[in-house]
Amino acid sequence: MKNSNTGMQQSRLLDRVIFNCFSLFSEADFTSIMQKNKFETFDFQEPDPSKVKKTKGVHCFPKLSTRKKNFLMVMDVLQVQTLISGILVLLVGALLYQLKKANGPNAKICAVPQAAGAWPIVGHLHHFGAHQLTHKTLGMMADKHGPIFTIKLGTNKVLVLSSWEMAKECFTVHDKAFSTRPCVAATKLMTYNSAMFGFAPHGPYWREMRKFATIELLSNQRLELLKDTRTSELEAAAREVYKLWSREGCPKGGVLVDMKRWFADLTHNIILRMVGGKPCYGASSDDCAEGEAGRYKKAMRDFMSLFGVFVLSDAIPFLGWLDNNGYKKAMKKTASEIDTLVEGWLEEHKRKREVSTDGTEEQDVMGVMLNVLHDLKVSGYDSDTIIKATCLVSVSILLYIIHSKGSSISKV
Repeated sequence: MKNSNTGMQQSRLLDRVIFNCFSLFSEADFTSIMQKNKFETFDFQEPDPSKVKKTKGVHCFPKLSTRKKNFLMVMDVLQVQTLISGILVLLVGALLYQLKKANGPNAKICAVPQAAGAWPIVGHLHHFGAHQLTHKTLGMMADKHGPIFTIKLGTNKVLVLSSWEMAKECFTVHDKAFSTRPCVAATKLMTYNSAMFGFAPHGPYWREMRKFATIELLSNQRLELLKDTRTSELEAAAREVYKLWSREGCPKGGVLVDMKRWFADLTHNIILRMVGGKPCYGASSDDCAEGEAGRYKKAMRDFMSLFGVFVLSDAIPFLGWLDNNGYKKAMKKTASEIDTLVEGWLEEHKRKREVSTDGTEEQDVMGVMLNVLHDLKVSGYDSDTIIKATCLVSVSILLYIIHSKGSSISKV
């Protein structure tokens, strides 16, 4: 009963509040709103005090539920009108901001012409398609607009140079202005959110990791320590060729060897031994390692391929929810496959580090980074993420070079 009485009191109090809200509108205004929206009308006259019921000091007016219903319906209309007005105000404000930015003091400093033919929102994207190669399209624009001009790729403004003198000035005199890298979808999804310093934007994290890589990973002392690794892998690759020649009966004319694949496997083994501490091809690897290397090789091919695709959200950011070609899904899958493999290498190094009793440190890249960056955070990235990202950056460029198409067959 207590809850019921409390509910009745709250309802009556709400009715009184709504009745008081009616006083904000004149009778003519409220009637006009009601008739315009075809709502049920009612009398706005103050009720007879003799018919007013009192319950513990709270006035209750007859037939006030109808008034409450109509009042809420009117308020819904006012809310919709307010929302539409707010959206229009935001759009007009954004347009005025863009006009002010385009005609501001910074715009007067940059007198670089913009290529004609830009469309709203998409800019010059419609000029770049499968019908013509990109460099030819830019060359035609340079013939028309000169050696330096700008184009718009969606919302991004791009500076185009076709003069080596200007390019040299950009990367020498004004190198700071051109030292950063854009944060595209591939960078976010496949590089641990820009943790690979080769793809990271210019800033404290990039400077710190470049310094670390120069001193700890690529120094002459470190390369000298890894000299035995390169020598042993080269000897193992040479023994493989000798075994092939022996299996063929030691012919005087030699045997056919796919030298391109031989050099690719050799380079693979050297890189992966220097980075992860184990080979993946040839006599010095086991079947499990070769299967793992095959998965890693495919994942890295997909990694390089997906970095070259066009993602619509890179040009038009507010369409980030749209994945029309499925590229983002493929990027997430590739990133997951690479992370699984590299995570296995890292866990193996951690186990070796725990059971090591002689105090010797592993000389490969992952072992060195694990010893130096153990439980350390840099610019918000934890040590495991930094180690995995840096190891991937160490092999990605070299793998891109050796994973070209074709083959070379030679007799040895």
